[in-house]
Amino acid sequence: MVKDLNLGKFTSPELEKKIKRMELEHKVIDLGKNREAANRGESMVNSILKTSGPSVGKQVFEKVGISVLTGGALYLAKSMASKSFNREEFGDALFNGGPKKK
Repeated sequence: MVKDLNLGKFTSPELEKKIKRMELEHKVIDLGKNREAANRGESMVNSILKTSGPSVGKQVFEKVGISVLTGGALYLAKSMASKSFNREEFGDALFNGGPKKK
């Protein structure tokens, strides 16, 4: 490309314009390559999630969901018995699977 140009025929502003154009073309090509790589990565992740995602998601939901529901139910029973409710303690109970023992 550059070999074909007779650089002596161009003024400095013309050369700068050509250089800027070539740099832009190079950037566009690089962006296209990066986009292709990102698309391949996205496809691979989607494929993995489609095959393993539902079973992993179900396992996580079962373990976390049961703990949260148990913790919430135990704290609500405790708070009803003691006739007091504290949002921070309730949050801790959800996270820890039940109210703290004193």
